Amino acid sequence: MKQLLYILVITLAIQGCSLFEFDNAKISINTQIKNPSGYNIADGEILVDIISGNEPYTIRWHKKSNYTISTEKDLKNITSGWYFLSINDSEGKEFLDSFCLVTNDTIFPKPYLPAYPGSYWEYSDGSRIDCEPAYKKVIIYNDLAYPPPWQYYETKPHDSIYVPIYNGASIFEYSYINYNNFYDPLIPFLFETKDQVKSISRDTRHGVNCIKTLTVDTTIIINGVTFHDVIVTINSYLVGTSYCSDFYEYFPAITKKYYAKNIGMIKEEYKENLGYEYVVVREIENWHINSPD
Repeated sequence: MKQLLYILVITLAIQGCSLFEFDNAKISINTQIKNPSGYNIADGEILVDIISGNEPYTIRWHKKSNYTISTEKDLKNITSGWYFLSINDSEGKEFLDSFCLVTNDTIFPKPYLPAYPGSYWEYSDGSRIDCEPAYKKVIIYNDLAYPPPWQYYETKPHDSIYVPIYNGASIFEYSYINYNNFYDPLIPFLFETKDQVKSISRDTRHGVNCIKTLTVDTTIIINGVTFHDVIVTINSYLVGTSYCSDFYEYFPAITKKYYAKNIGMIKEEYKENLGYEYVVVREIENWHINSPD
């Protein structure tokens, strides 16, 4: 087999992207590529027509770590990202190629943080949170565990998505987008499922920052206004462990936040240390949700 030429030529077009050029002179194909209709939606397709070579063919599709995802000629119901194809015919000839599917999608706000452009929230401590007046275009790099080296990641094919900007931060549903973390760019701040827990970050002291949803059906009253089906989350830093524990609620420096459906964060509390009571940091006083509905 002739030497593969790793040529970093990126083409972002309606039919997808091309990463490498291969010497495939003995086998040739035609392809039809359908990009997914939205980010993380599995309705994309790569349809293959083999136009030269000798049957029978051995076909293999793979993604990360060389793991086979299909041995069918056509690849259907797939999300955006990289896909690698190898075809061998009965004479031992080999065809190699790579494809990526991309999207250009808007990630709309979810009910417990309806951060629609132009919305705002005003609190009892005088603070105010605003959303920018328009969605912002951001880049999500597609997963690629394949040569060339990682330092070329800036030129990798990507999805262009549009997200709300809440208090200066890019919001992807219930997560902040961390542009400095290529491997795990989403930092969650809220879950709609009770007892769901996730580590947010770790450091060299073997500590871990955790977030957990305590309840999803709390009713609270603020300044005479009753809020139903409130989600309560807590955030805590644990020293001496790399994992979130079911008991981390009893560790110091806990922030507790309350989220009301179709409103957003309505209350924030803080407990400085073990054995201390929660102190109210701020409560909602006024808000405007600029929903298109």
